[in-house]
Amino acid sequence: MSGALRALVVDDDRAVRSALKINLTKAGYEVFLASNATEALELLKSNPFDILLTDVKMPGLTGLELLAQVRTHWPDTRVVVMTGFGSVKDAVSAMQAGASDYVIKPIEKEELLLILDRALQTRAMQRELVRLRREVDEKYGFTNIIGVSPAMREGYEQVQI
Repeated sequence: MSGALRALVVDDDRAVRSALKINLTKAGYEVFLASNATEALELLKSNPFDILLTDVKMPGLTGLELLAQVRTHWPDTRVVVMTGFGSVKDAVSAMQAGASDYVIKPIEKEELLLILDRALQTRAMQRELVRLRREVDEKYGFTNIIGVSPAMREGYEQVQI
């Protein structure tokens, strides 16, 4: 991956956005800020992001609604959901909806960086898995089997179903 990792921080609290920007910038991220989910969606339309950190409770669309949009339209972007009011139910909902992690604010810088690193490592492993599956299919798929008799072609068709 060329250049700095790109992070989008979405939180209606200016102090939280500022603190996260400072910490993530020091850690080498290129950081973009949005004060609500609508702003975040506009940024996502024109910028690829590696990771998105979103608060749960915000005016307008919630962080979980933003998460659903990101999973649908930008599935390669990892999403970490943050909240100041944690509950097991919310955490389960976020993880079931596709969040990489769920954290309760305030979070220590080192812990957050570990969570982001783990989310990005998972993405890298998923990308590698897709690449390897494609490579195996290209090398060992049915299209590479030699055999043109009607019985062989019928066998290929039955196996591919």
